[in-house]
Amino acid sequence: MGAMPSGREGGYCTPPSLVGYSIAAKRPSEKHEPPSLQAVRLETTRACSLRCFHCRNRFGDYNHVETPFERLVDVLSAAAGLGARSVILGGEGEPTLHSRFGDIIDAVHSLGMVPVVVSNCLNMRPKLARFLFQRQASIVCKIGSLRPDVQDRMSGVVGSHAKMRAGMDHLLGAGFGHSNDALHLRLGASFPLCRMNLEEAGVIWRFLRSNGVFPEVRLLTAPVLADPALLGQLLSAAEIRDCLSMLLDQDRREYGYSWSPHALPVNPARPGQACVPHMTVQGYVRPCALLELENHAFLGEKSDQAFNVHSRSPWEILTDVMTGHPRPWS
Repeated sequence: MGAMPSGREGGYCTPPSLVGYSIAAKRPSEKHEPPSLQAVRLETTRACSLRCFHCRNRFGDYNHVETPFERLVDVLSAAAGLGARSVILGGEGEPTLHSRFGDIIDAVHSLGMVPVVVSNCLNMRPKLARFLFQRQASIVCKIGSLRPDVQDRMSGVVGSHAKMRAGMDHLLGAGFGHSNDALHLRLGASFPLCRMNLEEAGVIWRFLRSNGVFPEVRLLTAPVLADPALLGQLLSAAEIRDCLSMLLDQDRREYGYSWSPHALPVNPARPGQACVPHMTVQGYVRPCALLELENHAFLGEKSDQAFNVHSRSPWEILTDVMTGHPRPWS
């Protein structure tokens, strides 16, 4: 059994959060206050070294299509000015492959925000892990399975399991994972729940908890699957409910944690989720990652009202009612 954080109520306690990533949705204010941000999510590159079966970027973009560093700095400055406390670097590419990844981390850190890197960890070496730890970053690793054959199948690259695990080990060795503050973690791991890993979901969850890693379950939906032939990997509603109930029961028994299994689709262990603005590598800003305004008939890429940082100022976009307010999943 792992160490239990203090602050138990009703026999159970709230599970640890991930610094800069566990973002609670704010209640609307009755006062007419300027829009404020809690975080922004930036897709800095489309380049990726994996071909995950559930990713829309699976079949292309080996080339380094990336957002220019100078444009990113403009967006970061606007976000910091609007009160953002963290910047989540993720999307359909691997952020560590950006040609100026280190400079991006330095820029986020210098502006007083927490860099949160969502990474497959294939490029994670001891030096990079130490650099990220020194810049007070949080990391969200990708994990699909603890079994090498299943992980390689899910990643679409033979040998990826060993490299991903090595990357996580480098992060743990740099100081991520267990910390003096058991309630606020800096290392997380996200795994897509599907038929390939359903039976080991409890084992993956326990492995992450035991290493002081924040666990995140992601549910697959048909639109995000890269190959229609893989629709058989989708789980039924009953299977999802049973799995979440099993994870909740496991957390209660082994760690004394309790959480709501209804805060979907992002992560059932985070009861209040804010949907933060998401910028694509092309510069389009969405109210959240799944709401693709660039495809809207009147607000899309061909409109002079398009929410694109290459044609409009980041400050103007992030203070617009369409993109700037935190939105709860519910």
